Amino acid sequence: MDGTPYAYLHRVGDCPVLHLPEVGWFFFHEDKIEVRPMEGVIIAPYLLGRAFALWLEIQSVHVLHGSCITSGAGAVGILGHSGAGKSTLSAALLARGHQLVTDDLIPLEFEDGEIAVYPGIPFSRLWPDTGRYFHPDFEAFDKVHPSVEKRKVTGSRGPSPRFFPKKCRLEALYLLERQLEDAPIERHRLTGAEALTYLVATSYRPDPVEGLGLQAMVLESLARLIEVIPVYRLSYPTGFERLEEVCDEMGLMSPLCS
Repeated sequence: MDGTPYAYLHRVGDCPVLHLPEVGWFFFHEDKIEVRPMEGVIIAPYLLGRAFALWLEIQSVHVLHGSCITSGAGAVGILGHSGAGKSTLSAALLARGHQLVTDDLIPLEFEDGEIAVYPGIPFSRLWPDTGRYFHPDFEAFDKVHPSVEKRKVTGSRGPSPRFFPKKCRLEALYLLERQLEDAPIERHRLTGAEALTYLVATSYRPDPVEGLGLQAMVLESLARLIEVIPVYRLSYPTGFERLEEVCDEMGLMSPLCS
């Protein structure tokens, strides 16, 4: 890093504007995102990622960064820092018959004492090592971005993979900590300040949220979340050969949410 900001926030009147150098400008209106891309830029990954997440936060919809998988009649969120294994563990659960609700962005809805997750675009973003382990035809899937080896892996072939049909009640959150190969598998429930600290750290790109002065709204949402949703720290060893044990330790119910 040379110290150059990866993003700039501006305002044009009452309209927040996100500027990504060499990508383009995103104008956040109440009912839409206006995009002005740089010439030749493939804008979809940026629009559907950081821009859409920030627009949702402006609309008072808090967004966590991770994957959400069906469990029983609801869903569980899988969170963690980059490299913690979110996509790999999600792929292992999908291989066991669970369904993908959303990947990368987890938008939350608070209503009548429950928290629901809105479904997202129906594909997982997998690096080649994980993708090839679970999908022998991994190279047949499209790249997330031409310059990145991650690919968009869908649960079904064809041009129109099926979206999850409805929002799903959130049952639990798992915060991943990947350890050395011989480390034990441990699940520990977090409460209070510890849970809140972890969730703030795994919110989707918190810097623009801070820049727009939305921190109070975020903290209030997360405080409400930990009152009703169990938050677990899941520590587990690296390596594909232990994934079945990790999935067993989570103790998820057979997927019925459809």
